[in-house]
Amino acid sequence: MPKIAYYYRESWGVGTNLQLHALRQAWRLWEELRSKKDALGLSRMRERCVVIVDLLGLSLSQLLGQNLSSSSEWRVPFLKDLWGRFKDVARIPNKCQTEIDKKFQDFMAFYDDCRHFGISKHEKINKLTAEATAGYIELALDIWDAVCDHFRADDNAALEFHSVREILDASEDEEDEAE
Repeated sequence: MPKIAYYYRESWGVGTNLQLHALRQAWRLWEELRSKKDALGLSRMRERCVVIVDLLGLSLSQLLGQNLSSSSEWRVPFLKDLWGRFKDVARIPNKCQTEIDKKFQDFMAFYDDCRHFGISKHEKINKLTAEATAGYIELALDIWDAVCDHFRADDNAALEFHSVREILDASEDEEDEAE
């Protein structure tokens, strides 16, 4: 059976998989939102922010789940549990970890409400702003970089980038697929 790129951890770099695709989609929507922000009404802007937050959470869940779950687990743990596992094994400086933890807790509150959107969540979602969404993008990028740094150090992974920011604008359509 041929290797299918979307489920191999070793598929780092520009040819990477679903977790990077979700991050790229969030980034693409964010860039689009930034360029149209003044022309959009508050409801449309918030709608786009909700989708971006959902995509960021999906990306992080997949990234951490793929790298921190075991094949013996019957389901992938919740994102907050995966983040806790990662903090236990990663070498993140305490000051950075404290800052990321604070931002992560705020993100999780919105992410959970965005994923389980319903009438009871409307009040919370009405507080989601473009500025908060920008912070969540930065948080996701920081977590991606921390995960990549961790595996670069521990697995001698041959990552083709220093920061995930370097590859966000690369075209996925030009990538070779292993089929």
